[in-house]
Amino acid sequence: LSNRFDKKKVKSTVGVLLILFSFYLFLSCLSYIFTLTQDQDRVLGKGLFEFLFEKDDVPVENWLGKFGAWTSHLMIFRWFGLSSFGFTFLLFISGVKVLFNITLVPIQKTYARVLLIVVWSSLFLGLFANTVNYLGGSFGFYINQWLTLSLGRFGSIILISVLGYIVSVILFNPNFRKIF
Repeated sequence: LSNRFDKKKVKSTVGVLLILFSFYLFLSCLSYIFTLTQDQDRVLGKGLFEFLFEKDDVPVENWLGKFGAWTSHLMIFRWFGLSSFGFTFLLFISGVKVLFNITLVPIQKTYARVLLIVVWSSLFLGLFANTVNYLGGSFGFYINQWLTLSLGRFGSIILISVLGYIVSVILFNPNFRKIF
């Protein structure tokens, strides 16, 4: 039984799956940008199985089929907008770490940085949306809507700008004396 679940086999399988899934998500999200107008009506408001097993025989335009259309819609429209591409990067570096035991970048620091960028850029891009769309996704749109109700439009722009400054200081630690 111990040969069946050899650690090396499990690690290589998990690593390959993470890398392949990251490429799959990247391609489906990239395709979403070009095909969202054709596929949006079919995916909107449907669960995974409801969409996969619908009676409509017309193929979706997403390069990776129905599953690609649904997952990219989930990540970009329903979650964090264009900044969802950060998740594909995290899956890729995790897969490389698991498969090859190679650390391309510091994993924990990169996860923290990418997640900060994903959240802030979704908020920032959501500023430019009148409805939920692919820019900031549902997260960016609804948080901006709430901020606008709470702080006003100008107050929410100031808050998101200040958060952008804080994120840039945390991520890049710029020397502002040299800049000015």
